[in-house]
Amino acid sequence: MPDLSSAKIVLRCRDFAMSRAFYSSVLGLTVVDEWDEAGGKGAIFALSSDHSGGYVEIYEMAPGGARYDPSFSEAVHTDKIDLQLRADSVDAWIEALEGQWPFDGPDELPWGQRWIRLKDPDGMQIAIYEGQV
Repeated sequence: MPDLSSAKIVLRCRDFAMSRAFYSSVLGLTVVDEWDEAGGKGAIFALSSDHSGGYVEIYEMAPGGARYDPSFSEAVHTDKIDLQLRADSVDAWIEALEGQWPFDGPDELPWGQRWIRLKDPDGMQIAIYEGQV
């Protein structure tokens, strides 16, 4: 198979402003593209400063759009899908999040990773971890 060069995770969000603030201010991701059009509002964030770590897109689709589904306006109710972000230091993330956004952990996992877990404004679990992929 041919190589793939990058990945972008697309998250349909209920409230663009809340999600944008979370991903930019709480997680500190850089916006690389943003739009507000009849079909909805969205933004793409780089996961690393050199853009080599992939991207996260948030998109609040407008009702009536061709691909809109009413479930896009609901909170995430399970951890069936989560976003796992590898970091150099979980302790640095604990310090940065303390008093700014609720999280659980840190937890030491049997396979050698150390995690904290938080929820985005839609309730999707985000794990920030250090250790092997």
